[in-house]
Amino acid sequence: MMLSIDWQNETLHQALKLVAAYALALPVGWWREKQAHAIGVRTFPLVAMASCAYILVAVPLGHPDIAAQSRVLQGLVAGIGSSAAVPS
Repeated sequence: MMLSIDWQNETLHQALKLVAAYALALPVGWWREKQAHAIGVRTFPLVAMASCAYILVAVPLGHPDIAAQSRVLQGLVAGIGSSAAVPS
């Protein structure tokens, strides 16, 4: 019984983190949409939620070593940066 409650609590906690990532990225996307940029209100929250989900899945499954977690974050930032640098 206790395991079920802990699992549900952890799932709710992770879902709230995804909602927070969406809520924090939405104003940036809205502002970019208002300024007529190509990447706007749909893309920014989607990338924020995907990045948050990737970290929520990758970090606990990896080594408890801080350096390993840092490499996961570094790869995520490099991936987003390289895709943003491609001219459209």
